[in-house]
Amino acid sequence: MIFELDSQTVSEPPHWRETDSWIGLHSWLAGQAVAYREETWHVLENAPGSAARWQALGWVLELATSGLKGLPEFSVPRASVTPGELAGLETGSDRLAKSAADFVWTTEAAQDLLQRLASKGPGIREVPGADGEVRRAEVLVQAMDRLVVELNHHGVVIPGSARKLDVLFADLRIPDNFDLNKFCKDLGDFSECVGKI
Repeated sequence: MIFELDSQTVSEPPHWRETDSWIGLHSWLAGQAVAYREETWHVLENAPGSAARWQALGWVLELATSGLKGLPEFSVPRASVTPGELAGLETGSDRLAKSAADFVWTTEAAQDLLQRLASKGPGIREVPGADGEVRRAEVLVQAMDRLVVELNHHGVVIPGSARKLDVLFADLRIPDNFDLNKFCKDLGDFSECVGKI
């Protein structure tokens, strides 16, 4: 099951009034860090598909934190984790989740991250195996979706972005039929769209 905290909160709204105007991005980034930590346990248990999802989450977290000043550096192993490395990964994930909850988002930071993520199509090809490509594409599209929604809430409307995101989500609808070349072309179209903001 794929769970993304910010979109779930939108689908099932809280019963309180939120005072944080950037709660969506706080929830998204902290949620991704926690999901990475939890997925590490599945990797250790050799659960089917867990390594690809774990690597994809780590990849998007590295992309996000590399350009957001004020967050701790986050890097992940390029191979599967050993039990001895687990404590360090847990600590790093927890530190990132706590920092993400307090991170001072701005419209400029959100726009910059969206543009950087939208330009990362070639990075999907760096992971071996079709499952790894699909998982990277999934976390990338979910991240861009949350950024577009949050920017819309802050008055930044990106014409055509919703339609182009729908196309990217459609590319991922049936993982067994995932066409990386089509996805990268569609991602290029989306990147061109957000490059105009």
